[in-house]
Amino acid sequence: MDADDVAHPERLALQSARLRADPATAILGCRVRLLGGSRGGNAGMRAYVRWLNGLLDHDAIARDLLVESPLAHPSVMMRAGALTALGGYRDFDGPEDYDLWLRAWRAGLRFAKLPETLLLWRDGPRRLTRRDPRYAAARFQALKLDVLLAGPLRGPRRVVIWGAGPIGKGWARALGAPRVAAFVEVAPRRIGQTIHGAPVVAVADALRWPGSLHLAAVGRPGARERIREAASGLGLVEGRDLTAVA
Repeated sequence: MDADDVAHPERLALQSARLRADPATAILGCRVRLLGGSRGGNAGMRAYVRWLNGLLDHDAIARDLLVESPLAHPSVMMRAGALTALGGYRDFDGPEDYDLWLRAWRAGLRFAKLPETLLLWRDGPRRLTRRDPRYAAARFQALKLDVLLAGPLRGPRRVVIWGAGPIGKGWARALGAPRVAAFVEVAPRRIGQTIHGAPVVAVADALRWPGSLHLAAVGRPGARERIREAASGLGLVEGRDLTAVA
């Protein structure tokens, strides 16, 4: 926790009580409120906090784990035994907290978040999150890609990317052209185009590549939820056939 963040006086007591009452949970956060920079410059950070505060139980946190870091690091209390079993934080050229959450998830540990807002989280232009290259978007994507390639994309499985905007194109570049079977789009003007050698198709044609992993690769408010609804209507199961990324 940075020196200019503010914890609620009862934060540690409330988190400790929840962990004692819920032995299955290993990593516990809380809701946060953003401090500072309210006039321009951090609209993205405010949107991130709104998203983060909406993820309270393990299923919601795990479902969106490859979108962004679903826990504000200074809000977290975790079991010492779990941290030790994971080997602690890795010293590497990337975001060490997000890396820890990914390793915890792969180890089968469970997350939760208290619904109370127990941390005032300071934002400003001098934060390491904004200035240090270890926390650049490319570093986060590299960790997400490692998880996919070690899990659902282990082997020759192909990918159908929902969203032909900057996020979807970025994932196509990261995965490589042979891996990407198609893009799925709702915008009529894009359907029929070819991006990085892959066709852009309508939702109705999304199942033309059986066995593919579908990536919901969008960032606009509400777009991810619409993709989930459309994919479910096609019989795709999130966690098996569909994964949200950003």
